[in-house]
Amino acid sequence: ALVVLGTVLVSAVAYWCIASAWMGGSIGLNPMDAALRMGPHLAWTLTSLANGAVEWIWLAVAVVVGAWLAR
Repeated sequence: ALVVLGTVLVSAVAYWCIASAWMGGSIGLNPMDAALRMGPHLAWTLTSLANGAVEWIWLAVAVVVGAWLAR
């Protein structure tokens, strides 16, 4: 269960950082400032727009593989 939680947490942080860098770059903020100012709704919206079904499937595969390797 710890590996599954870690995989989801690392993926969420990565998506948050990618979305904040993309948003911050367009308005002149560095990625750290943008990450601190961005709320969860905007992060979810940008992540949903940037990722299609294939990316979500790969995330699910990563969670399943992590759980399988951790047993």
